[in-house]
Amino acid sequence: MIRFGRISGIDADNARVKVSFGEDGIESGWLPTIHNGATGSSYFHTYDVNELVACVMEENLDAGVVLGAIYYENEQPVESGDNIVSVVFNSSNKVIFNRQTGEMELQASGGVTINGNVTISGSLDVSADVTAGPLNTSLTGHVHQVTGVQTGTGSVTSNTPI
Repeated sequence: MIRFGRISGIDADNARVKVSFGEDGIESGWLPTIHNGATGSSYFHTYDVNELVACVMEENLDAGVVLGAIYYENEQPVESGDNIVSVVFNSSNKVIFNRQTGEMELQASGGVTINGNVTISGSLDVSADVTAGPLNTSLTGHVHQVTGVQTGTGSVTSNTPI
């Protein structure tokens, strides 16, 4: 049977939750949660306490599974639309993809780390200084140690190897 309840306990390490079924005053045992992949390519997130969920439960409520969370009343999607796929972690951390335009937005208040090679085959607009290497050399503020190199759109004016 399908039951609706609110998350009352979380065991993130084992991808399980407890659910409180308010109308009965009953709390489930530890229930597994459904994810979009659990072997090879996997996806994981943990629910929040008090999040509304749908469950498939045995009649005596001894066993079941959490199917997923449900938007309810004022708990509506933050980023939504006919062509929007979004993951919103909080107001300053999110990934939004527009299937119609192909545009993707990534906001990360704590920074982004990429391990591996990066290829950009398009323009890159940067609104802050870029630093690189172990000395954090500034893209806009560094000074060349060879003669004849001009800043900005300048060019090398001598045959001195750089």
